[in-house]
Formats: sequence, C-alpha cells, structure tokens
Amino acid sequence: MNKDGDRIQAPAFKVEVVDTTGAGDGWNAGLIIGLCKGWDLKKCITVVNVIGALIVTKRGAITAMPYEEELIEFLKRVL
Repeated sequence: MNKDGDRIQAPAFKVEVVDTTGAGDGWNAGLIIGLCKGWDLKKCITVVNVIGALIVTKRGAITAMPYEEELIEFLKRVL
C-alpha cells in the first residue's frame, strides 16, 4: 500500500524456473534501489517483479542478478 492507503499491484511474470536461489534477495535489493531513486511504488513493484523473474531463469544467486539492459529488454517484451 502507498502512503494514502491505496493498494499497489503489479503483474507477476510467467517464466521457466531454473533455480529460485536469490530471487527474494534480488527483489528486496531492487525495491531499495527504486525507493532510493525516488520511484513511485507501482514502478518499483513492476521492476522488482522483473528482477525476480529474471533471477529464477538462471542458476545461482549473485551470478543470476540481471543487468539493467536485461531488465529493459524483458520489459519491452512483456509490457
């Protein structure tokens, strides 16, 4: 919910899961970065859902973290 009490929702993305290690860590890290950059919650949640989706398509935790270019390309394909 945002500060006004409005519920914020964003889509989960359907991907082929290889390994879930690091998905939550990446999601949380992305949220912190988005909030620090001043993004609204809708943008934050959409981006972190992409981060989580991309991470689970690879093996490992740190090595699965996506680069900004991967996020942008994924968003272009799904939105």
